[in-house]
Order: sequence, then C-alpha cells, then structure tokens
Amino acid sequence: MATKRSTDKPRRHIYVPDTQLRKGVPRDHLPWIGQYIAEWKPDAVILAGDWYDCPSMSSHSAPGSLDKEGSRYVDDIAAGNDGLAEFMAPIHAERARLERRKQKAWNPELNVTLGNHEDRIRRYVENNPVLQGALGYQDFDFGKHGITVHDFGKPAVIDGIAYCHFFSAPMTGRAYGGTAANILNKLGHSFTQGHRQVFEYASRNCQVTGREQIGLIAGACYLHAEGYLGYQANSHFRGIIVKNEVRDGQYDIMRVSLDYLCRTYAGKRLKAYLQDAYPEQSWAHIK
Repeated sequence: MATKRSTDKPRRHIYVPDTQLRKGVPRDHLPWIGQYIAEWKPDAVILAGDWYDCPSMSSHSAPGSLDKEGSRYVDDIAAGNDGLAEFMAPIHAERARLERRKQKAWNPELNVTLGNHEDRIRRYVENNPVLQGALGYQDFDFGKHGITVHDFGKPAVIDGIAYCHFFSAPMTGRAYGGTAANILNKLGHSFTQGHRQVFEYASRNCQVTGREQIGLIAGACYLHAEGYLGYQANSHFRGIIVKNEVRDGQYDIMRVSLDYLCRTYAGKRLKAYLQDAYPEQSWAHIK
C-alpha cells in the first residue's frame, strides 16, 4: 500500500471521479475542472481512475458486436491523452504564471488510482502475449504531466484517507457492494473510491481513537450517458469533490457539480450549454 505522510497542518484535496474518456464523448468540462483546481490550489489532486474508458479492450462486448464496431486502441489512448492535456493546461499555466511573477510556488501532489477500465489493457495483453511491450500503461500520458500512478487495486493513503478505484472483498478481488457505510464498517478506515455512478457519504467515530472516519463513493465526472445504465440510472451526481481541512482521515466535504462549473466558466446551465454545443445528441439525462 502506497502511503503518504500526514502533516500537522490541515490540507485540501480535490477528488476527480471517473471520466471514462473515449472517442466521441464531450470533454468540455475538463478545462473547467482544471481552471477550478488552479484557482483553489489544493495540496493534492486525486483522479479516481477509469480516466481512459478503453472500449476496444472490453471483454464485455463480443468482437464484431455493435458496441465494439469501429473501436480502436489508438482512439482509446488519444481520447484519454487529449482530455488529460485539456484538464492539465490551466494547472500548468497557473504554475508557470506564479513562477514568472516570482510568487509563492504551487506544487500539488497529483495522483491517479488506475481503474478496471485501464486494467482492461493488462488483461487483454495477458490473453494475447504477442502484444506484450506493444500495448500498455506506457501509452498513458500521466507521467508526462507529473501525475503519480497507483496500480489498479493498490490503495494510496494520503493524509489518512485511503484512495483506490474500488475496495475489494478479501480472497475474491471483487468490489465491495452495499453502501458507503457498509464498506466503511468493513475497512475500518477513511476511504474514497470511484467506480460506481453514485454519490454516497458516511461517517462514524472510531471507538478507540475517537477520530471521525469517513467513507465516500463518487464515480461520475463525465457528460455523456452510459447506455448500459438505462434512462433512470443516468440521472446521478456528476462533478468533483473538494475536501477542506484534511487531517488524519478527517475533512470537511464540498460537492462541486459540473452544472456549477459550466455556469462559472461557460456562463450558462449545463443542459443549455450541451444542447447548444451538441444539438444532435439527447441530453435528457442532464437535469
């Protein structure tokens, strides 16, 4: 387990849930998030994983199926890398501006906990070893932007919060089900995960230490609808999470919706923006 030392001074984290970038999905929200991060200057930024959707590597869709028709690995990588550049551009620009003006430097910790969608590549290469070395995590641009990569399933503990794409039941490797409170009781440790298109938050006080432990599940930071979820299940929270006063696994939480970011940086409600920008698509899932 990767562990980063907690400090005496409370810190700020910004958590970016799953983006599931692939060819053809809008990425307009990514510069908004980057700009928000540049303005709020957190000490740590954590990407939940499933930044890359990797549909060409999916084992859920049969070769030749409608879902996989036209999918290409190079497109999967390009969508994620281009989105990453758009997201990071305001952050890089702000750091450069501070340096030019000889102002206090801002060097946030940047982390990603790889998800099961990125792990599709590893599993595909395992089943097709002739591709070993040709395809792999080296194609991601995380390192180019100074983002520390935490392997799929390996938690990163930052200021007492265990971050992982999801937490799995012992001896199975399968993601815990149930509520955030249920997972918190099983882990006995403050945690944050993505993976599930929900916003769930739970807290309890440790009987031994008296400290608050917090469980958080937030797994959607994208604009498109996922067909497999159906109409009703696509109307979930979409946005980022700000954690203020982070110390020893405790923090004050603030949700920041994509609608708020759109109004702030594009000057209109998210649904209206998307209807204007992409009139050929249905945005019924955006409320």
